Amino acid sequence: ETNVDALLAPLNATSIPVETIRLTNKTYTKAAAIKVGDLFKSLIAAGRCENLHTVDIADIIASRPEIEALEVLRTICEPFRLIKTLRAIDVSDNAFGSKGIDACLALLESQRYLLSLKVCNNGISASAAEQLVEIILGRHVSSLSEAVGLECFHFHNNMSGNGGAFAIARLITCEKGLKDLRFSGTRAGLPGSVAIAKALQTSHNITSLDLNDNSFGEEGAVELTKALQGMPMLRSLCLRDANLNPDGITQVCKGLAATPPPLLTYLDLSGNEIGAGDTDEAQAALNLCILSLASTLTVLLLEDNELGSDGGSLAAPLGLCKHLEHLQLNNNELTGRTVVAIIKSLCAVHDHGLRAEHPETLPLFGDGGKLEMNGNMMNEESLEEASNLVDERGGSLGEMDDNDPDGSDEEDDADDADEDQLGSLIAQLDNLKVQSALSDADKAKRRVGYRAVDDYVESGMVIGLGTGSTAFFAVERVGQKLKSGELTNIIAVPTSEATRKQAEDLSIPLATLDTDGVLDVAIDGADAFDTNLDLVKGGGAAHLREKMVECSAKRLVIIVDSSKRCDHLGPSFPVPVEITPFCPGHTMRKIENLKSLEGLGCVARMRVKGGEEERSTGSTAVVTDNGNFIVDLVFSKPIQDPKPIADELKATVGVLEHGFFLDMADVVLVADKTTEDIEVLRRKSDSIDVEMQQPIRYPSVADSSGFASSDEHTQNE
Repeated sequence: ETNVDALLAPLNATSIPVETIRLTNKTYTKAAAIKVGDLFKSLIAAGRCENLHTVDIADIIASRPEIEALEVLRTICEPFRLIKTLRAIDVSDNAFGSKGIDACLALLESQRYLLSLKVCNNGISASAAEQLVEIILGRHVSSLSEAVGLECFHFHNNMSGNGGAFAIARLITCEKGLKDLRFSGTRAGLPGSVAIAKALQTSHNITSLDLNDNSFGEEGAVELTKALQGMPMLRSLCLRDANLNPDGITQVCKGLAATPPPLLTYLDLSGNEIGAGDTDEAQAALNLCILSLASTLTVLLLEDNELGSDGGSLAAPLGLCKHLEHLQLNNNELTGRTVVAIIKSLCAVHDHGLRAEHPETLPLFGDGGKLEMNGNMMNEESLEEASNLVDERGGSLGEMDDNDPDGSDEEDDADDADEDQLGSLIAQLDNLKVQSALSDADKAKRRVGYRAVDDYVESGMVIGLGTGSTAFFAVERVGQKLKSGELTNIIAVPTSEATRKQAEDLSIPLATLDTDGVLDVAIDGADAFDTNLDLVKGGGAAHLREKMVECSAKRLVIIVDSSKRCDHLGPSFPVPVEITPFCPGHTMRKIENLKSLEGLGCVARMRVKGGEEERSTGSTAVVTDNGNFIVDLVFSKPIQDPKPIADELKATVGVLEHGFFLDMADVVLVADKTTEDIEVLRRKSDSIDVEMQQPIRYPSVADSSGFASSDEHTQNE
């Protein structure tokens, strides 16, 4: 009690307003708590707490018996029942469980302006976590006006398991303004960790994320990657001991590499067994991740990951990390040559900075820099070389007392990073970023385009290559398989100048119908298909050439996503008609007056550059590769029988070709954007045969043959 009197004396001796109250790291008896509570009541009554914004009562009941501890909390918190302006509360390190939450209720509930809440090491069970979440979310209901959103929430070392994770996931989903989240050391298993990862997919304002000591596994890694790719403000990420393992680390690192948070400076991936897999895929993904973050990383922690000799490949991406202040590679089974290769790469960054027009050194070797390589397997010669390299630049290798100079009989074959390694890494990263930019629709198109080539193209064939955003991926797949040697002696006939250029870039041998008039198979997209497998094509203005090529094929394989399906052609997509540029208005009038179009609400429109939104500006007409114009027939009613329309269009002078492809498709492959399955529709003499194919997982990173987004090409078909 004497100590508390001395602690409170300064407050009694002045009348200045109180903005912050910190009682942390001192143990209070019941008698002391009464004095504190009475003082708070008097301060509130005197109006001195009108601007109070922070209350910190962390670690104030250590070693007190439970009954007394709860009474201390209740006594100290009770005066704050009248204060609803708090912005930050910390009740950590009080080990109070559900009873403690009840004791702190006067402080916690109805805090409309609360921005930060820290509840760490409080022994909170699953049910107590649910209770806490109800209190936090209840402030939105109890406030007369809308409460502000929580920005900081720390929930560490509470052992609340999956149940607690489910409760906190609900909190995360509701508090969309979160910026600083710590959810660690909770004993959450796979279900709870996955729930947290899914909830984070709505948290786009996160700047600091600590998910240490959870159990994400590969399933959780998939969901976590989705969340991380939606956090453009992320500055600090801790996934230490997150049970990601090689497959999960591969997923997360590729995701970060593809869409790197532009402000990320702190990354901790320690304790995830990156090197424990059967392949080096996880290490390769880690290298890509570091490379993508090289311009911003200041802290990189990778200890306890069993990197082994593969860890030497870190030298290449680390050679671009010119802002690095702290690198931790302890306990990774790294041999001396591997460590020396990494350090040489870091030294090169430092030396290059000194030679720059405005000299700057690598912070890692400066005051406050920290390089940790302890617990590895460096022989004495390598250890001396590494130490000298670092010492010469003003740095320190730090403690090496756990180094095992006899842990490896032979040094590995790690080499210094060279330009070829770095160039290859940069190329892989570029391809990965393009792949990640694909929409779900483009991923479906890629899947079905690849499957068509895999299933229907064989070595020695003459093939027709279609035009459009779906056919683009089929052409890409042909190029990949030719380069890998899976396909040989292929000759292709392109249906447009765009396809010809793409094929040439991929080194696909080309021909024309003049030299190869009979094709084994043609693969193309479609803008619409009906239950009879009749098609509308020509959204890419290539249907004349497409029809010439595809009528010459023994088999026509159509590749689409499920959005192209319709019961009847017409309303779902305009029917393109290619006409001569001579007197186009005359030809359009003749088309509109065709008898077969009566009653279908058909309007003929000249296709113009820029689409409908540019029509009023006097934009010029679209010109096909053949130098002709396109008239789009827009239908408001479904076409029950397209054949009479096709026949009349074909017989109209001035019309060169229409976009109806009737009785031509032998197979239609339909990609589902949600299930990733592919539906196979085959034409028979009197019916349509249906088959479902399970998805094939294609590599997420394109090979060195190149990969371009289909956004660079026409988006139809």
